Amino acid sequence: MSFARWPTGSSRPHLPHVDGPLLPRKPALLCSWLLKGSSVLKSSPCLKLDPHHPTSKRARAATFGLLRLRLPSPSPSPSRLTSPRLASTRLDSTRPDRSSLASHRFFTLCLLRSATTIMAVVATIKCVVVGDGAVGKTCLLISYTTNKFPSEYVPTVFDNYAVTVMIGDEPYTLGLFDTAGQEDYDRLRPLSYPQTDVFLVCFSVTSPASFENVREKWFPEVHHHCPGVPCLIVGTQVDLRDDPSVKEKLMKQKMTPVRREDGERMAKELHAVKYVECSALTQFKLKDVFDEVG
Repeated sequence: MSFARWPTGSSRPHLPHVDGPLLPRKPALLCSWLLKGSSVLKSSPCLKLDPHHPTSKRARAATFGLLRLRLPSPSPSPSRLTSPRLASTRLDSTRPDRSSLASHRFFTLCLLRSATTIMAVVATIKCVVVGDGAVGKTCLLISYTTNKFPSEYVPTVFDNYAVTVMIGDEPYTLGLFDTAGQEDYDRLRPLSYPQTDVFLVCFSVTSPASFENVREKWFPEVHHHCPGVPCLIVGTQVDLRDDPSVKEKLMKQKMTPVRREDGERMAKELHAVKYVECSALTQFKLKDVFDEVG
């Protein structure tokens, strides 16, 4: 499984402009270009070029260097050897300025192609996380990759994370693609879908509306763009399921938190791989979610 493969003798994909200069087509040159201060990744101080990083058998055939991304300190979890945050771009408000959507789409496309090229030489699993806005998708990924919980909510446009996981005796790069759940990004979001190996379709157990959208919006969308790709349904924010204030708020709307049985029933109806639930705040069963991905 990989983000991108270039068959022998075939031409490599053309990459668009970012801040003026054309992105180099050769991965080794792209790595060098990024390290010299590209605006795409210039805010990441932990970039290191490591041509000796162990890769899978298929990846060893590559003839160019590998850009390895690291955090300043390694993750204490033995299942997550490295937890780099590759790149991100965010908005400052929940509703974007429509006049700037085109530039966001263009920048995100460049970001996606850059991340794809960087990790092309490593055996990878591409996992895309989708779901309504504010259900905890970003918290899920940040808590898993950094063992920290975000202190404030900032709507995501596009975020990309990666962790190294062991499957059997082979190291794999688990690429985690965070997406925007708001309707304003319905045309931007599918840019991250090509070559996805698995989707995490998220909803909050404290939001019955986000639960219904799993059936009404998210499964139809991912199956339209990526038919046959397996999906896991993930219930988030389970630490709030029994919170008195949450239950009182829902009761005023004549609703109740989503039960585990409801999630499992929907997973069977939609032929999802499995239903799992977790808490990014307490990390309850958080690792189990990504163990299912592997």
